[in-house]
Amino acid sequence: IEAIKKVLNSCDSIYHLRLLGGEPLLYPKLYELLEFLNKQNKIKRITIVTNGTLLIKNEKIIKILKNNLFNVFISNYGINSSKKEELINQLKENNIRYILGKEDTLWRNYGDLKNRKEKELKKQFLNCKIMCTSILDGKLHHCPRSSHGTNIKKISLRKQDYIDLLDNNIDEKQLRKELYKFFYKYIPYIEACNYCNSATKDLKSMPAGEQYKK
Repeated sequence: IEAIKKVLNSCDSIYHLRLLGGEPLLYPKLYELLEFLNKQNKIKRITIVTNGTLLIKNEKIIKILKNNLFNVFISNYGINSSKKEELINQLKENNIRYILGKEDTLWRNYGDLKNRKEKELKKQFLNCKIMCTSILDGKLHHCPRSSHGTNIKKISLRKQDYIDLLDNNIDEKQLRKELYKFFYKYIPYIEACNYCNSATKDLKSMPAGEQYKK
């Protein structure tokens, strides 16, 4: 909430905010977060992404999701999304907007460290297929690969690749400038590009919902 407050105080609007996990419906403070977001006029659309394995048990969450600001996106992993039909019925009964994703029984493996040359890194960033700004632990990243990879210390956290939204030394005016540079100024690539195959056509696949150990 504090990170989103910082962004809202330094921008004109947020067109689309997605709440991702893990699984958002497991988050114990989800209602408090939704209650806060529901009051933010600068946010135009909010999507909760769930994997279809849980129902919404909190009546206060059900009530707040009836607001047209919100919608639920159900990632459809076939039989692994074991409660998707029950969830759809629950959403329909409560007039909550939802989208059922196309059935996807395969997950893509975006690869590991590639030791790419600078030219290859620039090409990877330019042709990225998963570019999606991500906030994790108060840090704004260019993509989830960067936010999650640095969070588990698999990828080096370079200062130029993120904005620390919880840095109290950055005021609203300065943050506005930093956000503008982040979104609109040219950067050649980010560290995560060296750990990602998203721009290639030869992505390996694995069954959705299964974990693999080396």
